Amino acid sequence: MRPLDLDLLERRRVPLVAWVLLAAALVVAFDAGLQFVTLNDELARAESASNEGRAGSARPARQARPLDPSQAGEFGQAKLVIQRLALPWDDVFRAVETAATERVALLALQPDSQKGEVSITGEAADYVAILAFVERLGRPGRLSGVHLVRHELKQDDPQHPMAFIIVAQWRPER
Repeated sequence: MRPLDLDLLERRRVPLVAWVLLAAALVVAFDAGLQFVTLNDELARAESASNEGRAGSARPARQARPLDPSQAGEFGQAKLVIQRLALPWDDVFRAVETAATERVALLALQPDSQKGEVSITGEAADYVAILAFVERLGRPGRLSGVHLVRHELKQDDPQHPMAFIIVAQWRPER
């Protein structure tokens, strides 16, 4: 009797293209490794030269160039943006959201980072709702000095809401 051939996997030859791609990948990987080592050495040399220059430098400090007037405006704008981004937004929003009710609709929050205050614009169903909102905002927390700056009855709206502006100080975190 003849032995059975149970080898179900055919032995296929790997195409030449696969070997060429493998060789190319190895060359690219080797080149990337060499570049990494070279750049790492250059970085180490530059850092050591920088450290030596700082430690042993007897040179006078560089004179600051006078500020160009066009750049002064840009720096001022950038400073304002940074101040606005540094506001305690979460705390201000949390304080306003916890004080708001369904009888008060908030329209705008305008911070003044230089004065440390926020202006809250909105509409309410009536004057009592505005006073209750001001009272809740004034409770101990992140806002202080809460006061109603302006209010008026909107005659042109059929529901006649009361428009208001409230100003409050926020306390910086300690």
